[in-house]
Parts: sequence; structure tokens; C-alpha cells
Amino acid sequence: SFHPESDRDGRLDRVFSALARSFAGVSFYKVEGDQHEEIAEKFQVHVIPTFVFVSRSAAGGEVTVLDRVTGANPRDLKAKIKELAEQLQQKKRAAEAGGANKSDGDDSTGTPTTQSIASLINASHVVLFMDGIPESPKSDPSAKAVALLQECEFKFGHYDIQEDSDGHVRRALGELCGTVANADGTFIPQLFVGGKLIGNHERMAELHSDKALAKLKPVVTPALDLNSYLEQLINKDEVMLFMKGTPQEPRCGFSRKMVALLQDNGISTFGSFNILTDEAVRAGLKTYSNWPTYPQLYVKGKLVGGLDIVTEMAEDEDDLREALG
Repeated sequence: SFHPESDRDGRLDRVFSALARSFAGVSFYKVEGDQHEEIAEKFQVHVIPTFVFVSRSAAGGEVTVLDRVTGANPRDLKAKIKELAEQLQQKKRAAEAGGANKSDGDDSTGTPTTQSIASLINASHVVLFMDGIPESPKSDPSAKAVALLQECEFKFGHYDIQEDSDGHVRRALGELCGTVANADGTFIPQLFVGGKLIGNHERMAELHSDKALAKLKPVVTPALDLNSYLEQLINKDEVMLFMKGTPQEPRCGFSRKMVALLQDNGISTFGSFNILTDEAVRAGLKTYSNWPTYPQLYVKGKLVGGLDIVTEMAEDEDDLREALG
């Protein structure tokens, strides 16, 4: 979820939309931080909301960070956009007059990389890379994979490899799977659960025959009992971290940094919960805590905050140690 002020019809969302209409020469994008950690890490975003202003050169396609505004301050946001838009217009006029290289506000994504493959893999807890779509598979192996998932009543996302016209996704996926990324896509389908590779349709069939495939489904907690369940989890340990992955194997940059912060400050023993294993907890805890992102740190049943708050507290060791009891 977005920060409340940046969510749909929130105060910053309305300001953001109005500015987008006012500055037609600038492209505006909203990125959900906990769903696209690779983007947050690339632009060193540690506080939500953060507004990053970038420029992409027309010649080389390189992205340059021009400035940023941190926090929910509409006045600062308006002032910075106005300032940078004026600079942009000056550069365009100079380019028109003197033939200089122009710089525009386009922040469109470029060639897919391993990082963008990671975002596809983590788009849902269960993701199937396949030929076609679940309603209309374009190959027999993909049809078999879909049938197995449906038989086990999985809810899953998918990526149609046929959309990969230039082969970048196919090649990057082949590297992750440790197989040859054939042009005909014969190593497809590939199943990922919780960001981890499970394998192709044959591996899925083996797991199904051993009754192990269905066990990969995330635990779904009944909605009526969810708040009680969340309270139990929050109070499971004196220090409790809700994160993506585990302390031994974090599945996102934010979670990795939070674990490192705790360990660097002498907190080597703490409880944790991998939100990628339970979609109900992942969605419900955001509402329960009124905190829109992960990781979330709790001490003695009370929310301390996310990475940004804990980072600030770590700068004053006494603050963090006092909070952690």
C-alpha cells in the first residue's frame, strides 16, 4: 500500500495529480515501495513517501538523479517541481538554440535486467512463467502446469513469455533457472513460490505425486480470526520483526537492512515472521498497524516503526536501546 497521504485521494495524491496536469512536460510516476524494492534500493529510498526527480539523457539513456523531497510536505514538493521544471525548460531552449543535448523528464523503464526479473518473480507470492495465459495456454507444458496449480487450488500470478519479444526476460530467467534459455521457450514453464524457484511442469508433477505441491500454498488465515492471530504473532517474542524472508535469508533490501541494523546494535536474538508465507497477514497487518510498508518492528507488542524510523533511532544509540528495552 502507499503511504496514507499518497494513497488514492490522499492529500499528496491530489497534489501530485494536480502538478501532473500543470507540468505537462514532466512525466509523473507512483511506485509502491514495498512491491518494488529494487527501485527503492536503486534510488536509495529509506523513507516513505520520497519523491525522486530524475532525468534520462536522450543519447545514452542514462538516468541522473536531480534532487529529492523526503516526507509528506506538499509545499516543498510544489516548490521543487516548479524549480526543476524551469531548469528543464531552460535546457530545452538552450538545446533548440545551440544544438546542445537535451534532457527530458522521461523515467520510462529500459531493458529488463536481473533486477526487473526479480520484480516479476515477486509480483505475487506464486508466479508462473508460461506460454500464454492461464485461460489460454499456448503450449502443452504450460497447460499441464496451470492444471496442476488449479487442481491444488492455488491463487497465482503469471507472466506470458510470449510478451518478451526481445528475449531479455527469457535469457535472465534462464540464468536464474540454471538452464539454456532456448529461443523456442522449451524451458518454460517455470514456477516460483515466495521468490524461490520450484521448477518446471515435470518438477511440479513430481511434487504433486508426493502431495508436496499443495503444501507450497501460503497459509490463509480466516478473516474473523485475523486480528487475534496478528496479536498472537506480534507478542510471540519481546522483539518481533515482520519482514520479507528470514533473518538468515532476507528477500528484499529493506528487510536485509533492518536485520543488519538490529544485529549491529547488539540485538542478535529476536523473533521474525516471513510475510511472504501468509498473504492474509501481509495485507492485514498493514491495516492493523496503520503502517503501509514492510519491514515492521514491534517491541513488547507495540509498533516501533519501519526501516526509516529504526534508522533514525539507530543514529542515537540511546533511543534504539531504550525502545528495545
